Amino acid sequence: MLEIIWRLRAKVLNDEAELRALIAAVVALPGMNATHYDLNRKGQWRRYELTHTVVDALTQRTQLLVMHDQGVEDERTRPQAMIALGKHGEQPTVIVRVPDTPGAARQMIERWDGLYEAIELESTFITSAARRIALTDAGLDLPAISGALAMGWAPGSIPSGLRRLERAKYECTPIAVDKLSTHWRVDFGLAPVDGAEIAPGTPYSAALSDLNERLLQG
Repeated sequence: MLEIIWRLRAKVLNDEAELRALIAAVVALPGMNATHYDLNRKGQWRRYELTHTVVDALTQRTQLLVMHDQGVEDERTRPQAMIALGKHGEQPTVIVRVPDTPGAARQMIERWDGLYEAIELESTFITSAARRIALTDAGLDLPAISGALAMGWAPGSIPSGLRRLERAKYECTPIAVDKLSTHWRVDFGLAPVDGAEIAPGTPYSAALSDLNERLLQG
């Protein structure tokens, strides 16, 4: 499965146009087929329709909006999205789980330019269980990266450590660091990796360790 995390700059998601754009963007993610939604984890599932979902989220004292595909019986593979609206001082955040199908992560990354234009995002992350397992099996302890496939930040939210990175360290690896018009992006390479490729002492391993240290600097 892929896990997508979006953190927003708004203190509270209480604007109808902003919430509508956010929910529409979530439902448009590859593999995210939302058939039903629930408010505050009450287990009262309602059939998904964009306008009804937005109105309910804004008028029902909603702290957490959950959407999923009720047609998938297995909870381990069921597409699901959770949106924390920030009603209790927490940062508004979106967490989505979708199947890790070929090309899905690349499609998401290619949409980030438009996403950062449409929504007041602070950061975007895509991780995969397969990548997390590969790093662990290789003996790499990289808490700031974990199973990351790609990370993005709005210009005002870029970690300070990334601003000072030496791009030459990544030239012999699949990692790409790009400064785009709407955000900075770190692409860790989306192809499956094996133990030999990321074993300690390899250029890929050294680059991952360097990025991990820079991200931990904040």
